[in-house]
This record gives sequence, structure tokens and C-alpha cells, in this order.
Amino acid sequence: MKKAAYGLLGLIVVLVAVALIGPSVINWNGYKAEISAEVEKATGRTLDIAGDLEFAILPAPRLRISDARLSNAPGAVAPHMVALQELRVSVGLLALLQGDIEIGKIALIAPVIELEKLPNGQMNWLFAPESDGSAAPAAGPRPSTVTPGAGQAKNASAFRLDALTIENGTIVYRDTASGTIERIRNLTADISAGSFTGPFAFKGGLTVRDTPLTVKADVRRFVEKGALPFHVTLGAPGSTAEINLSGTVTDVETKPSISAKLDGKGDNLAGLLASLTRSAPLAQLGQSFAVSATMAGSEKAVAVNDLVLQLGKSTATGNIRVALENGIRADVAVRMASLDADAFLAVSETSWSQPASPGSVAPSSESSEAGADNRVVPATPAPAFELPNDIEANIDLTIDEVVAMQDRIRAVRLAVSLKGGAITLNTLTARFPGATELSASGTLSAPKGALTYAGKAAVRSTNLRRLLAWSGVDVSTVPADRLRRFNVSTDVSGNSEQVQAAGIVAQLDASRMSGGVTVALRERAAFGASFSIDQINADAYIGKKVAAHASKPPSGDAGPKPDDKTTPGVVASGPLTVLNDFDANLTFRVGSLSYQRMAIQGVRLDGTLVNGVMTLRDASVRNLTGTSGQVKGALSGFDGIPTFKGTITAASDNLTGFFRIAGIDAPVDPRKLGKMRLTSRTDASENGLTIDAKLQLAEVTAKIVGKVSALSGPSASPALDISVDAQHPELARLANVFAAGVSA
Repeated sequence: MKKAAYGLLGLIVVLVAVALIGPSVINWNGYKAEISAEVEKATGRTLDIAGDLEFAILPAPRLRISDARLSNAPGAVAPHMVALQELRVSVGLLALLQGDIEIGKIALIAPVIELEKLPNGQMNWLFAPESDGSAAPAAGPRPSTVTPGAGQAKNASAFRLDALTIENGTIVYRDTASGTIERIRNLTADISAGSFTGPFAFKGGLTVRDTPLTVKADVRRFVEKGALPFHVTLGAPGSTAEINLSGTVTDVETKPSISAKLDGKGDNLAGLLASLTRSAPLAQLGQSFAVSATMAGSEKAVAVNDLVLQLGKSTATGNIRVALENGIRADVAVRMASLDADAFLAVSETSWSQPASPGSVAPSSESSEAGADNRVVPATPAPAFELPNDIEANIDLTIDEVVAMQDRIRAVRLAVSLKGGAITLNTLTARFPGATELSASGTLSAPKGALTYAGKAAVRSTNLRRLLAWSGVDVSTVPADRLRRFNVSTDVSGNSEQVQAAGIVAQLDASRMSGGVTVALRERAAFGASFSIDQINADAYIGKKVAAHASKPPSGDAGPKPDDKTTPGVVASGPLTVLNDFDANLTFRVGSLSYQRMAIQGVRLDGTLVNGVMTLRDASVRNLTGTSGQVKGALSGFDGIPTFKGTITAASDNLTGFFRIAGIDAPVDPRKLGKMRLTSRTDASENGLTIDAKLQLAEVTAKIVGKVSALSGPSASPALDISVDAQHPELARLANVFAAGVSA
């Protein structure tokens, strides 16, 4: 009997040994086809194991699969939904024999998971098991859902995961219909679970939109109808900054809601942004920062209360409300008691390279009273842009005072709203030094995919000179009673082609102005403008002249120095060279100009500047102390000595005022010269002057035709070739005019 018992015991030991050791010596690669078939039956997808398949029980049950791929849903972009370089799983043997599942470790090496929403709305992670051919169950009431109870809790607690490690993982989400692609790369994590219901722990790092992050999370055990505590810490590699979010989630199974506390801080915001964006942020952000808030959210709304943002010594407080039903509606209110812009700008700014402007466009040569005729057409159409129609937002920013340039800008307020696919600037107000108030409003929309802005702006000041002095403009030479009152208002509009200020109405002291300006947004600068000023009292703005004290240079300093870089025969760029760099269409009028106690009336300038050629349609003065004049023609060659080709006309019944304003000391009384009429065709350049003129003066009628050549150059020797044909009704009377002047 004992022999039989020992034999049976020996047999059992052998069988157990075979059961435990046998799997280690079996070549499991021969079972790949059977495993793939079972996976395909359960999921409807094909499992391809290109690498080795290993399974062993001692010293602990473990599974290893290398180079495995699970096919994707039909119609998906990627051929595989899951691809693994290697999978390792180990299970606790003793716990398994007791009916529990204690997974010692799961290791996923270089997993790539493709999640996709297909064009038909199907999710590729929803599997469709293959049908086994059995008849479908008869229609009837569906089985009721089992209410979680003690048995389920026991099964949940019978599971334990000591460690799930992920090395260099990638998760891709695609929405084919909307074209959305999001990627999580470089996913490295250590995950543990005490049971199916927690507690859970996560620690690792990942990269989202090229932004590297470190993540640490703890979730406590889930209790039915109870609160679920959690704590999440976000950071960035190479930075001491941390963002902590801790709180609870309630009603997880029915209507989950969250209540949490947000807390974050760091010693250098610029360093944090640099580590997140891998680019150089503004150096002014290189200050300590902190953020805190209380948060509450559900599927219907999210609220952020008691928000405190701190950067350096500046602090902002506010609240955020987001409604999620029937679209998204957000209300943001932020307030700052003080913002020290001087301290913020004291740090050296990081230089940025500006992108190139769009392609060139053809200029317009037509005039416009409001300067709006210089409309341009871009060489390439701007990309379509659309503001969201299903999102509403209101942002209200208030700053009590801004310290700027050692003074204060007060009562700054910005109120912006987004609704119906348009952004509305409801209010922008500020009070600058010099009792200067700024206000603006407008709407930004995107009709037909092109951004367009239309609004109004106004500035009102009772002490403009105070504002200018604060801005760094020296106004000491302007009399103290000038540059006081200043008002301006305008309609502002713009799109990708141009920016326009139309309907400008302005007043400076006693002068009033109206008009408009248009600036073309293109590679070559261009603008059109039209301004009309009723009166300008230039004498009132000209301060006392400062006597110039001429000093002789020390002996030996006369003449060019040996190291002077002036090259003989080479003309340096003239002061008008800048006129080659932009195009313009300008109309300018002044009703009355007072200069040196003389009234100048009817000043007008109407012309265009295109590709370095200035066309004067009308440059005229109606009354210059009794004299009128007009210039028409074209000016060019602004790199050096300009050239002019056009006509000059002038007329006067009394040259006294003109001689005085021009500083001409006439040998005779200008009144005795009588009427003057001049008409001249003129062609002037650095090579010479050609004229064809008719002149009437002192009853003399003269025709002057000729040329003056070789006016410039290192070896210039002017040559005069002019013919004069003059007539006077009585030579003696003409002689008496000049004789009287000489005898006087």
C-alpha cells in the first residue's frame, strides 16, 4: 500500500514538474497561427507575430512576444492599429494558484498605437468579433445590468499590477473627416495599480506638440458613489517649475464632476517656456512666476475662481467661466492693480527675425480725397481664415495703472468678445499723461475667409506738449501756449491688402484738419493720403532763434583729412534717396498759412510717387502775399541731383510781399515793376538747364529760350546759350523805372 502511495506521489511530482518545466522547453513559435486565429476570432483583426514567442512558468509565469502587429480597421490610414517591438509579462505564481491575478510587471517596448476616427464616424478601437455562425438569439428583453456588489468588489481586489513600464511609446490620434492629427511621442512611464479599482500611480514623461512634459499622478481607490481623490504634477525637463492639480472627482459613474486646487510656481518663466517650446522667449519673462486657483467642472460647465497670476512683482487676479452646453461660452475677467512696464522692459529684449512680406503688387496712380484709391491686389491670394461660429467668449481686462517711462497710464480697460464668427472690440480705453484719453472699438471678422477689421479710434488731449514730452519729444523751442489742445477721431479698417484711416477729423490748438490715409500691405511700401487744413499759424509755433556761435577750426584742420573716404567724382547718396523706397498718392491742402506775419493762402500739393518718379499734378500757391505760382511735371533721380521736367507758372500784381518773404533786396521799388506773368517749360538735370519761357515784367514782354550746360561735376565749366527776345512799348519809361531805383 505504501509503495502504491509513494508511486502515486512520485507520479504527481513528475506531472507537476512537467507542467512547470515543460512550457520552458516547448517551442511556442509553432503556435503563432493558432494564437493569431483566436485573436482574429475575438477582435476581427489580424495579429502578426514576426518575432519570437516565449512562455515559461518557473520561477514565475512569464510571457515574451517580440515584433508583433495588430491590423487596423478597414479604411484606416495606418496599416496597423498596434505595433510592439517587444511585450514582457510576468505573473505571481502563488497568487495565481490562490485564484488571484498579481501581475508583477508588464513591459511595453516601443509601442505605437494608432487611434482613428474614420470618415464614416467609426472608431478603430471598437472591435467586431467574428461570427461563429450560430443563430442569433430571439428578440426579447435584454439582460439587465448587474449592479456592482460585493462579488464584483472582491473580483476587482483580486487583481494587482505592480508595474507597467512603457519605453519610447507613441500614440497617434487621427480624425480623418476634420484632418486632425495629434501625437504623443517619447512616452516613458511607470504605472502601478493596487486593483482594478485602484489605487493607481503614474510617473513618466511624454512629448505633446513638440512640448516635452513630465507627469506624476496618483489616483486613490475608487469607491462606488464616493469621491475619487487625485493629484497630478506637471513639469518640464530642465526646469524647476511645477504645476500641481489636486482634488476629487464625484459621481464618476453617472454625472462626473471635479473640484480641484491649482497651484504652480517657478523661478524663471522664460526658462520654462524655453524648455517647452525649444525656442528663445522674450528675455523679460525671465522672472519668478506663480499661479493659483480653485477649479470646479462638470460636463455642463467649468469655473476657475480666485485666479492669481504673478510674474515678478506684477500680480493679476480674475475669474473664468466656461459653459459647455449648446456650444461653448467663456467669460474671462482679469484685473491688475499695477503693472510696472519700466521694470518689465528693463531687461534686454530678445531679437526676433521678421518674416518676409507678401509679394509685390501694382501701384495705383489715381487720387482720392480720403487717400483710399491706392487699393492693391496681392500677387498671391491669402489663405482662407475662419473664426469659430460655435464659440462665444467675453474677455474683460482692467489695469488700474501702468508705470511706463517714469510716469503712469491710468484706467486701462480692454473688453473683447467673440460671437457669431466675429471678434468685437467693445472697449479699449486709457488715460495717458497730459490729460490724454484714448478710446477705440471695432469688429474683426473673416468674410469669405479673409480677415477684415472695421472700427473707430479717438484721442483727446488738453495738454499735448505734456504728452509729447513724456514720449521723449523735445518741445522746448515751441512757445508754451502752443501744443495744448489736440483731438483726433477716425474710422479704421483693414484687411490682408491694406489698412485705412478714413474720415479723419483733427484739431491742434486753433487748426482743424480732415482727410484720410491708406497704407498698402505689400513688399514695397505704399500709401495714399488726402489732408485738408483750414489754417496754420506757423509764426505761433516758431520759437526764438538760438544764435549760432561760429568757431574757426584750429589751424591745420582745414581741408580734408588724409583718411577722408570721399572719392573724387563720386556723388554721395542725397537726402532724397528715401523717395526711391516707397510709392505714394498724396493730396494736401492748406487754406491759410501765416508765416513771418504774412498770409499765404490756397496751398495745394497733388501728386504721386511711383517707382522713384514723382509726378506733380498740382503744386501751387493761390496767394503768396500777392503772388501766385504753380508747378507741374515729373521729378526723378533722387539718388543724386534730381531731374525735373515740367512747367512753372507765376503771376503777381505786386511783388513787394514776395520779395520780402524770399529775402530779395531789389534795386528798385517792387511796386514799380508792375504786373508779373511767367510761363516756363523747364528741363533740369545735373547736365544742365533748358528753358522755354515767356515773361511779362515792368511792361516788358520777353521770350527766353536756351540752355545752361555743365552745371555740376568735378571739372564743371558752365556754358550759357540763351536767346532773349524782349519788347517794351516805351524804352524811356522803362529806363525811368530802373533809374529811379538807382538814384534812390
